[in-house]
Amino acid sequence: MLRLVLLFLLATVQGQTTDIRKMSEHRCLGYAWVADGNRFRYSELKMLPGNKMFYNGQYLYAFSTGIREGQTIHIDAQLNFKYYGGNFEFNVLGGTPIIKDGSGANVLHLKFTKIKNLMPPQSGQPARQNSTASLAVIANTLKNNEWMREIKSGAPFYGDKFLPLTITAMPDKFEIRTFGEVLLHYPYRLPLDYVQFVNALGEGLELSQIYIGGQIMMAPLRAVFPNGGIKPGFTLIIDAVAKNSDFSIAFTDPENKFGIMLEIKVNFSKQTVILNSKIGKRWGQAVRGSYFPFKSGKAFNMEVRFFERILTVYVDSEKELATFDYRALPTFGEMSFYGSLEIRGISVCEPQRWPMHTGDKYSGLLTKQTYSYQRGENTD
Repeated sequence: MLRLVLLFLLATVQGQTTDIRKMSEHRCLGYAWVADGNRFRYSELKMLPGNKMFYNGQYLYAFSTGIREGQTIHIDAQLNFKYYGGNFEFNVLGGTPIIKDGSGANVLHLKFTKIKNLMPPQSGQPARQNSTASLAVIANTLKNNEWMREIKSGAPFYGDKFLPLTITAMPDKFEIRTFGEVLLHYPYRLPLDYVQFVNALGEGLELSQIYIGGQIMMAPLRAVFPNGGIKPGFTLIIDAVAKNSDFSIAFTDPENKFGIMLEIKVNFSKQTVILNSKIGKRWGQAVRGSYFPFKSGKAFNMEVRFFERILTVYVDSEKELATFDYRALPTFGEMSFYGSLEIRGISVCEPQRWPMHTGDKYSGLLTKQTYSYQRGENTD
């Protein structure tokens, strides 16, 4: 079979040529360092707000990107149910940013269909109208100008007005998740190297953000932060999948003088998240997280925001999990992951107004050889 010739296309709109934008590599507002291989790579592709374009007779979102094994496409969408007609779709494409007249290849076609406007009823209570929708999902591939056999999700799911969607390229399939939970596994029917574009279209569909990045890494893992470490004004973003077992993340200063400047310890049996530090040989006062956001097998997004005197931790929302006062210098040199955890992406976000980095585009280190912090026992 002849392979498709993958060309980077330019969309022509009413006589004007419009470039298909390149997809961002992170969701930071400024420049960022992203995990790439065994180091961090500097990324100049800032997160940009999504804007629809008129292409080939349709209004849609379109981005150019490739994808390799281990990477994840992150999509945050807003759904307008008041005016929303019923269907919307996401497409991972080769050869063209939109399928028309059989051109190009649709490596992954995800079609979401609204079944009804109903909230899942709580025990003993009637369902409420017009606040969310039950959605069915169909996946397919267009190959050699023919659609293949559809694969449907096992059961409808409830999509809120906000729909987070991830598409991860696994060794032999796409893993599609909504709200962190696996929705569908879709075996490859065309190779990943066909992929050149991603689009999204449908009435009432608005993209809040879309980006691609990450790689699959297993704990134990040590990450030496790039370009001198993390300082006040930075944000650290970790994408991971929790297993049904405890895990922890330990942070140290750049020269490992103080010990553990921060440990985030997750205990599934106790349903607790504990933050603490071990400066020298002594553990400090433990700080307990305000809720337990983790679930076995569910993907999560952890965001740590570093300020002048404190840091704050968020998981999957704007709801704050914990605030932690610094107990040593507010500069963090590295972190290590322990326990049962699959890390899928690490981004070190520089302050939004920082100038572009002009030095070496690779810095830091990612390694399985974790450093022994002489941790002792933290019984909290």
